[in-house]
Amino acid sequence: MDAVRVLITGATGYIGGRLAPRLVEEGHRVRVVVRSPEKLRDVPWHDSVEIKRGDLTDSASLSGVFDDIDVVYYLVHAMGGGGSFSDIDKRSAENVAAAARDAGVRRIV
Repeated sequence: MDAVRVLITGATGYIGGRLAPRLVEEGHRVRVVVRSPEKLRDVPWHDSVEIKRGDLTDSASLSGVFDDIDVVYYLVHAMGGGGSFSDIDKRSAENVAAAARDAGVRRIV
């Protein structure tokens, strides 16, 4: 079986930070999208994944991030910033859905 090409949003969080190395161990090709790649500098699996900088609330920053991906793990929620939590979450989810659709992603988890 070919390796599944996976994109994880929320890789700096509790679940994403545990899912990424597990998927790598299982032989999948893992890409993560984070606002601050430097936050992953010291994690043991840093060199085993492809790291892309992007902000899910900014659709322009997601250009190319979803290309050649089979499955997206959507593991983020608003933690602050401008606007209400629900508005930020909604905008992030809409941007991920649009970028995934445009790139031909087969599944969002």
